[in-house]
Amino acid sequence: VQAPSPEDIAQRYNSNPKSLGMLCVSHLIVKDESTADTAREELGNNPTDEEFASVAGKYSTEPNAKESGGALTGQSGDCIGINEWQSSYDPDFVAGALAARTGIPTKPVKSSFGWHVIFIRPFTAVSASVSANFAEAPGEYLLLGALADAEISVASRYGRWDPLVGTVVAP
Repeated sequence: VQAPSPEDIAQRYNSNPKSLGMLCVSHLIVKDESTADTAREELGNNPTDEEFASVAGKYSTEPNAKESGGALTGQSGDCIGINEWQSSYDPDFVAGALAARTGIPTKPVKSSFGWHVIFIRPFTAVSASVSANFAEAPGEYLLLGALADAEISVASRYGRWDPLVGTVVAP
């Protein structure tokens, strides 16, 4: 499988990031929704990666938020494969990340750990990581993206498709 062109990757990332099979996320986490709202308001509608990092360092209760700026990393670097999200992160957080739009902080998302503001990082901040992932395994990422973006129906006797875990769940 050949990777899409760099132009197509940038366009897809900006319009529907999960379609690439990976998400490049920063977040901040706080204990209550009102603090998450305050941080979200401070960010505005279209912050830069640096602005988000600064606000995450200021508000987030995550131990290393001041250093990381809330940027999450995984086995594949700055951009985490959808399969790693599904197996390693809180399902409510994953749902929020899958629904997020590039460059726009989400409204507060409740998880078992607290309240998050999720931010799909701008393509300019993560283009090297996205390109490296596609250079290594284009077919895997395109398949993960297709599954994350597809509307999958399963005969009820077999269960239902759960996009948060990427599998059929028994009835």
